[in-house]
Amino acid sequence: MRIRYFIALVLILIALVLPNFLWAEDPCHPRLLLTEGEVQNIWSRIVSTDPTLNPADTMWAKLRTEAEYTVSGSDPNLFSTFYQYREIEKLALVGLLLRQSTNSDSVQLGEAFTDSSIALCEQEIIDDAALDSTWSKFKAIHRVKALALTYDYGYSKLTEAQKTDFENAILRNLFEGDAGTQNHIYYHFTNPANIHQNNHGASWATAVLYGAIALKGEVDTTNNEFYYRFCPPDSAQEKIELVKQWMLTNQDNYLKRMFGQDGACVEGLNYGFVNLMLTFEALQALSAWEGTNWFDHPTYTYIKNRLSKFDDWIIYEMLPDPESYTSPNYGWPKVCMNMLNDTWNWGDGWDPGEPIFRMLGFAGLYDQDLGVWAFQKTRVGIEYLNNPYATGTESSDLLTAADWIVALANYEQMSAGDPDQLSKSAYFRDRGLIYWRTGWQSDDIQFAFECAPSLNRNIVPGEIIYSDKHDQSDKNNFTLYAYQEPFVIDYGYPPKEAQSPLGNSTNENNYIVIDGEGEGVFMAYLTSGSIIEHNTSNFANCVHGDAESAYDTLWSGDPNNDEPIAHADPGEFEEPWYLNPVHHADRHVQFIREDEGLPPYFIIADDIQKDGDVHLYEWLAQTSTQNTINTTSNPVRIYRTAYPDRYMDIYVASPQSYSDSVEYVTNTAYFDSLGPIGGQKSVDIELRRLRIQKSNVVNPYFHMILYPHKSGLEAPSSWDTLSVSGGSVAEINWQNYTDYSIFTHGDSISGDTVSTDAVLSLVRKNTTQDQITRFIMSEGSQLTFQETLLVDLYGTNGTVVNSGTEVDMHGEDIVDFTVYAPEAQTVELNYAPVSFCKQGNYITTVPDHITENTTWESNSTVTVITSITVDSGVTLTIEPGVEVKFNQGTKLQIDGILQAKGSPGDSIRFTAIDTTKKWNGISFTNSSVDSLCVLKNCLVEHASTGILCNSASPDTIATVSIRQCETGITCKNSSSPQILSPMMNDGTVAIGIYCSEQSNPSIESVDLSGDGAFYSKGIQIYSSAPEIHGGTVNNFARGIDICGGNPDIRDVELFNNTECGIAC
Repeated sequence: MRIRYFIALVLILIALVLPNFLWAEDPCHPRLLLTEGEVQNIWSRIVSTDPTLNPADTMWAKLRTEAEYTVSGSDPNLFSTFYQYREIEKLALVGLLLRQSTNSDSVQLGEAFTDSSIALCEQEIIDDAALDSTWSKFKAIHRVKALALTYDYGYSKLTEAQKTDFENAILRNLFEGDAGTQNHIYYHFTNPANIHQNNHGASWATAVLYGAIALKGEVDTTNNEFYYRFCPPDSAQEKIELVKQWMLTNQDNYLKRMFGQDGACVEGLNYGFVNLMLTFEALQALSAWEGTNWFDHPTYTYIKNRLSKFDDWIIYEMLPDPESYTSPNYGWPKVCMNMLNDTWNWGDGWDPGEPIFRMLGFAGLYDQDLGVWAFQKTRVGIEYLNNPYATGTESSDLLTAADWIVALANYEQMSAGDPDQLSKSAYFRDRGLIYWRTGWQSDDIQFAFECAPSLNRNIVPGEIIYSDKHDQSDKNNFTLYAYQEPFVIDYGYPPKEAQSPLGNSTNENNYIVIDGEGEGVFMAYLTSGSIIEHNTSNFANCVHGDAESAYDTLWSGDPNNDEPIAHADPGEFEEPWYLNPVHHADRHVQFIREDEGLPPYFIIADDIQKDGDVHLYEWLAQTSTQNTINTTSNPVRIYRTAYPDRYMDIYVASPQSYSDSVEYVTNTAYFDSLGPIGGQKSVDIELRRLRIQKSNVVNPYFHMILYPHKSGLEAPSSWDTLSVSGGSVAEINWQNYTDYSIFTHGDSISGDTVSTDAVLSLVRKNTTQDQITRFIMSEGSQLTFQETLLVDLYGTNGTVVNSGTEVDMHGEDIVDFTVYAPEAQTVELNYAPVSFCKQGNYITTVPDHITENTTWESNSTVTVITSITVDSGVTLTIEPGVEVKFNQGTKLQIDGILQAKGSPGDSIRFTAIDTTKKWNGISFTNSSVDSLCVLKNCLVEHASTGILCNSASPDTIATVSIRQCETGITCKNSSSPQILSPMMNDGTVAIGIYCSEQSNPSIESVDLSGDGAFYSKGIQIYSSAPEIHGGTVNNFARGIDICGGNPDIRDVELFNNTECGIAC
């Protein structure tokens, strides 16, 4: 009885006390981001003799030096902005690590650092919880993180009173707003209106996560009136689960919304790094707390699938050999990234100081040597590896503690990878980004193009990816870096001009303004564009961006809201000032790659029209402040005086008459230590841009050729424009070639020189041989140049590139084609190889199913990629001299009629594309018309079975040579063809003729010779009765092998067969 009372009493006490301790079942510390074992692991890794291979010791030295600088108190403004609370995080981390050392001096220094982090929290944070603005909300977020890390890592050194102070400060920052308001972190995180926020929401979420993990099990909820009022006793784990769901596990979660399946962040480069930092902090915190590797979660595999590709995106974003672009001579010593894909830069670029170290984190987490290459090539990597002890505000943007942890704890010793293993072209669909490169060395070229959608659900089926809040008017924008020169750059988000009080207008990008106005922009709403087409090939790449929506529509960025925030159509009486509606705005770009000894260059064609009235259109190109723009002639030249042999010429092919100007604009941008967020101080930024203007036109049809040059490359000897009706043609003359760039103004061009309905084409002609050698036709159905038909797609729309030996076609509706391609060896349709017939200078369609009578004409070559079937009732005629080449495993199946009649001096050849890989031969089926099927004077080689008759009896198989086949002719299922003079006499056929299942062919004048292999047979008979009259069978193991049946064998000479002449 006493035991029962005692148990009941214990249960009552548990029921009363348990809610006060549900913040954690295990109150041990450290627990936030690191476990005790991970601390030891990090300490063991801080040993290395070669920091270029493993910079863990270098990073440690830098982190320690940063902590010493913070403790010194030499910077009175260290905590003037919210980001400097990270210094306290670093102090807490360094102190924790040093205290694990076996060296007494290190332990003593660690104790001092921990004491300093505690003192700084008490001095700078604990009594400050005001949330009076957006930025102070961010300050509260970082206060929570600094407090939580210091509390967790210095737990053993805190007095009970200090613990209470820290706990209350964390709770106030999380749950207490301005007097009488709900302006606090947790409110903003859980507010449904903010559920699709970007880095704001993730910042709130990580602060909640840090606080919940740090305090779980530590707060006495009974005596803490504030905590009890704002949080139910069991809410710590609830908060952790809520953050986990919001960021990682819900279908529409933060990580999926921010990072596409190709690794690119829809928020752009720098906000991408911010979002990545927050994602890392959450993943690291959850991994340490739960003991599960969230970076490679067994259930949520998409996390690794997306984040592991982030490196690839950064590799494409990096300039060719970024070290070449860090000289102060360029005007911006910080730049190592292409700023086109940036939502946060101000002309000088932004030094991604702290986030670039995540390349090392990725290298360790996902075993990616390209991450090491990226780190070593950035300014941050270069400077901090070479000068790891730099101190002061110059390095105040180092990593947060969490990022250091990832880099230190996960980085393995590994050499840098080689980015040249990647494709030279990349399309990041979720971000609407395209990169074209020639490589990653200093003398290479990088071209970037953006036409980003705001809602990406139609790009990746089933995915909801969106761009939120950090947008600019830059759809159809591009940049071009070449030969160590920044020829066309992006000034990006903020310098503010008079035309753009919001500071993110088209004027700072490389596109087109109409009557001084560019794409729409208003507060945090989004514009949207779309990439209509992107194709790559060996000779030329092309892209088509549609920016119409960017001029006339603003979106909220909420994937659950398909309705625009604002929209205006051209010609409306009252257009909102923040919109500039147009009828259409299409940009077409072609990249002509280095080929035939000619250098690479670019063609840009713009079809843009506001409405039916005339306007002033201005084509903009921003360049480095160190460059000179010479507009005294056409082409316009951009160059640096110090390097006159490195320049870019812009040939203006259309409009024929125009005006141009060069602007040196001084704009004002606002900075604090974080960046251009307003109010701290102003800096004048000089912009340099080219304007090419056409006034009083309905559509200017800008047509530009951009040719970057360096010493040693051939430059055009001359250029001209040709007069055509309905378009513009630029003639670019080289030493032995002439290139013709053709831009259609409207529906089509018609004339003696060119006839086409394609939007943009380029034709290359070898002038010494008077022969067209290369061309690209973008988005059309036909192209004729100088009376030579180059492309006919028979009414369907597509893009065709002739790269010499390879032809690439792109278009969903393409079925039939005729393409001028005298050197073609392979043909691809939508990046998949297809069958084709090459006759003379042209290739034509070979369908998988031949549904109408077809002739493969004399001396043509047919390449078969997928098996071909001649349908029932249809005749395929193959004339003498035709060669048919088959892909591995494919066949020619005859359900109808085959008439393959070669001549004694001009046979028909059936062979393999790759002679080491067998095809499956010619197959006659039950539906074939026996009396009309003929194979005569043909060669069949390199097949598994040369000819198969399956319930089929072709009228004639005569004078057919078969070699390099496993079986020459197979007859099965009551097949009785007429076989006359079959020749298999070079010792390369294992079984000459095989008859089974009541097949009774008539075989005359055989000429069969094997190689004597023990399994070889000249003729093998199973339950069949063939008539075999005349000829020779020799050098097989068995000349004729009979296993049932009643064959009629006459006048057949059998000799040199190693087992026997006839086996029964």
